[in-house]
Amino acid sequence: VVEIWEFERESPWFDKSKELAEEAKAELEAFRMVQMKKIMTRYETLPLDRLGILLRFKSPEELEDWLLDLPPDLPVKIDGPNLIITEKVV
Repeated sequence: VVEIWEFERESPWFDKSKELAEEAKAELEAFRMVQMKKIMTRYETLPLDRLGILLRFKSPEELEDWLLDLPPDLPVKIDGPNLIITEKVV
């Protein structure tokens, strides 16, 4: 015989770790997009390693994957170790 317990979402026994991880991921993505827009208004060129620090990436590969997933209408390109902003964003 198995007894199934139903927990309220507010219960301390309810596992919220997945929910919190998804929320943190969404907040980080929103932070990165806001930072990227600021960067695009203030820089013409920025080293990728510095960009990775500003956007809180853990590795250059993670940053590169993120850059490749950006919308194609963003005026940025990668030139060697640098991010180039191809037109000023206001």
